[in-house]
Amino acid sequence: NAGLVREDLLPRRAARDLERILANRIDMLTPWPAEEVIFTCWNLRRREGGRIAVSVAVARRAQVEAAMDLLGRFGLRPDIVDFVVDAPASAPRFDLLRPPPRSRWPMVVRSAAAVLLLASAAAGLRIGFEIAAVESRINATRTRLDLLRRELASRTTVRAEAGAGEAAAEALAELRRTHASPLRLLDAMSRLLPDEVWLESLRLEGRALKLRGIARDTAVLARIFEGSPDFAGLRFTAPAVRVENAAAEGEPMVRFGLAVEAAGRLLLEPAARDAPGNEP
Repeated sequence: NAGLVREDLLPRRAARDLERILANRIDMLTPWPAEEVIFTCWNLRRREGGRIAVSVAVARRAQVEAAMDLLGRFGLRPDIVDFVVDAPASAPRFDLLRPPPRSRWPMVVRSAAAVLLLASAAAGLRIGFEIAAVESRINATRTRLDLLRRELASRTTVRAEAGAGEAAAEALAELRRTHASPLRLLDAMSRLLPDEVWLESLRLEGRALKLRGIARDTAVLARIFEGSPDFAGLRFTAPAVRVENAAAEGEPMVRFGLAVEAAGRLLLEPAARDAPGNEP
């Protein structure tokens, strides 16, 4: 529902004003009206009978703008907007931002950062909803305590409600101690990972982080995570597999899968010894 690619046949003279002609044909090529989409074209080929064939990529404007707005909140702006299907590190076919496109190798580090930001944002929203729910229950419990103190003479009832408030507060503190901060995690990952490491996926559950990607040497990854005080419990979740047709500076690349646990300052509520300003 976000976008699609279509092939269109046009008279050869249409190549002189291709953008305007395609804009008038969007309603026929897609299920959306022209004012709700952005599009570009590439791969212009001649056909018999004085016609040309052209590939047209169309995306819903609202979804592209929402994604760019999310990246903009973190100070990022993509160089190219393309459809990623099977291989995130493959060369883009087109650019929805600046038609006609320019074919070049993508900014892999920025693409990986965008993937990490989106995954971290999703995890952060989920954790934020959980914390907000706990805080809401705490506030409701405190309000009930105030009413009970004024209206009820029974100390037993007040004591039970107070215990519920303390339990909810402890639940919130435990949630903060056992969940990593997505933004702190993103900052630590951007500092640790070298340029020759490309992330394909990231999953954050509590303080457990699972990564999949492509790297030149998995031994380097192991030394990086094991030498960082912000991570613990490194383990590889899949054997390293050489990636065909992928190389960095002439050296072969391998696909890896690993899992680590966030620790110290990466947690929502780090231990006192790990908090900023308490470094030895």
